[in-house]
Amino acid sequence: MFDAPDPPPVIVEAPRQADTITVTAPTVKIREQAREFVGEVMPTPEMGQFARWTSPVCVGVMGLQPDMEARVRQRVAAVAREAGAKVADAPCRSNLVIAFAANGQSFVQAMLRRRSRLLSQLEPREVKDIRDVRRPVVWWRATAVGDASGVEAGSGSAAILGAQSAGSGALASLSPSTVATSGYNSSLISTNLGISVTHAFAVVDVELADGKPLDAVVDYVAMVTLAPVRHPADPSAAPSILNLFAADGPQELTRWDKALISAAMKFRLDRPARTQRTAIRNGIAEELAAEEGEK
Repeated sequence: MFDAPDPPPVIVEAPRQADTITVTAPTVKIREQAREFVGEVMPTPEMGQFARWTSPVCVGVMGLQPDMEARVRQRVAAVAREAGAKVADAPCRSNLVIAFAANGQSFVQAMLRRRSRLLSQLEPREVKDIRDVRRPVVWWRATAVGDASGVEAGSGSAAILGAQSAGSGALASLSPSTVATSGYNSSLISTNLGISVTHAFAVVDVELADGKPLDAVVDYVAMVTLAPVRHPADPSAAPSILNLFAADGPQELTRWDKALISAAMKFRLDRPARTQRTAIRNGIAEELAAEEGEK
């Protein structure tokens, strides 16, 4: 039999004094990055406030085969639901419509010939960009002014569209309504008004989007219709699906995108734009910090 070797000696070191630890507060960096990201992405506020979805989202799709349309609807609805938005049960009347067209610019121009007030809520610069510049995706949202809880004041929103539950119905415009509200709030920071998104529309130019995965394009559309995103937008402060059509752009919603959409579903309606923007920025930073265990 072989003799077992002696076990190696156990060396016990005396405990050392703890090294000095420097806290660099990475959350501060995230907050600064969130501030820059929000500044690059969010549009000019309407009437001193931003708009967000308050009614259930119902997605309609046109221009694809039925199975592909269902896939698009389900993906956008899943993004909305994950962000905390209300999603309507089917069947429902579409208020977020996605159109796929061979030539998106020609499609928009044809719509404008039929419904001249389709983009009546937008600034002339935005209308010109959507109408005259061919892009892989163009989008806009229609809003309505209501009370502090988002209940609409008046009978309708500005012109955009009306679509059937599956998104296959004819486009129609709604007439702008006069803003009329009543209510009293003693708060010095409440505006007593809230701006809600009533409809959103995106047109995908199939020829220009060729080569990008369908799911990536749908994520892009979800971002620009669910969150307040200026048209066009190409942020550099943080990775974003908004850079999908740039070289080496993300191919899916990033954690920054998801945090923005989520924060854009939660800010108080009856607050000035500056306060709302801060709430969105803080919401993004807190969500990302929580993911990294920094809170």
